[in-house]
Amino acid sequence: MTGEIGIYIRHDPDRVRAADFAFWASAKLPDGPPLGFIEVAPDLVVEILSPTDRWPEINEKIADYFSVGVGELWIVDPSDETVFVYRSPAQRTALRRGDTLNGSGPLTGFTLPIDELFTF
Repeated sequence: MTGEIGIYIRHDPDRVRAADFAFWASAKLPDGPPLGFIEVAPDLVVEILSPTDRWPEINEKIADYFSVGVGELWIVDPSDETVFVYRSPAQRTALRRGDTLNGSGPLTGFTLPIDELFTF
């Protein structure tokens, strides 16, 4: 799913994060995507940074996503053509031109050369 997908982080008080892209293995959403905000943690969340994003807020998002069981998080920074791959809040890998992004878990076998991501 793409485009500000609302993912519940907690209730009472409600906290929802809006991911730029999210992926669920079909076993997690056997009836397809629900209407409204989603209560099931995605296998992958992708956040694309904008010039106004700041790392303290991004770090808060990272903690929120992993707190609900997100499997993997990719932070795409177009300004310096870097993809930060998180497999936990403390495990970060920075990928740049010349590197290849490799999916894990349900995305095992998915590969994307970083050069292709930033060629436009």
